[in-house]
Amino acid sequence: MAGGLPPILCQKTEEAHVHILDDPSGLSGRARAFLARVADRAEDIGHRPTEYMRVRDANGHVIPAPFELVIRREGFAQRFGGLRYPVRTIALMPDGPYLDRRWWRFDLDDHARQDRRGWYFSWYGEQVSSPVRYLQHTDGRFGVSDSDRFIPVYPTMLHLIESHALLDACSDWEPHRGFPEGIDKAELIAELPPVPEASGP
Repeated sequence: MAGGLPPILCQKTEEAHVHILDDPSGLSGRARAFLARVADRAEDIGHRPTEYMRVRDANGHVIPAPFELVIRREGFAQRFGGLRYPVRTIALMPDGPYLDRRWWRFDLDDHARQDRRGWYFSWYGEQVSSPVRYLQHTDGRFGVSDSDRFIPVYPTMLHLIESHALLDACSDWEPHRGFPEGIDKAELIAELPPVPEASGP
């Protein structure tokens, strides 16, 4: 099967615990090519073994890490640990297009919490100053936090990598330089249908 499984089917693949660079099953051809071109695996910096962690449950009690959290967090370390890559983005600046690279780091840190659907744990993520934590839920979802609430972003970690591959591919495009002369911008914008995913509060 050229290109692998569609990303929507990658939940079970992530449970295999073979590093993503050794087995990119479940990723599209674009994402595989992206990882082959830019990704690297850093030496294992080590992480706090989950079985020795004490974590806070949904009631605020500190307990030994439950089996579900141990399996998923250690599985993340095996599947993605040490993965590093830059994602290119392009912006149109006054003096022309500007190509930026944002590095992503897939290493665990020590934060874990429970919510009504299971557990989630944090990892380093994008190497920028950020107001949110990058999280992985034990049900497979990738998300972020605002304080201690899990906010889902993608159904799986592989969807995140797919989005990075697409964003990086788009960095080769010429940025839009604005509306041509004589076009009524307000009228043109008014005709565009709203995008529900981008129209929240």
